Amino acid sequence: VSLDNPMEIKTGMVFALETYCPAKDGYSAARIEEEVVVTDKGAQVISLFPAEELPIANRY
Repeated sequence: VSLDNPMEIKTGMVFALETYCPAKDGYSAARIEEEVVVTDKGAQVISLFPAEELPIANRY
């Protein structure tokens, strides 16, 4: 699903929303992914480990 490849979003579809965060050192990075299911009431996060609870080993 993208602006170049539009698609109707329907109940029951599952999406992976990915974030990429590069570190200032030029080679380290973090990818955080949330899984979301579309329900009749909207989107519901179904990830087993909430991103807000991820430990941070080194703040750049």
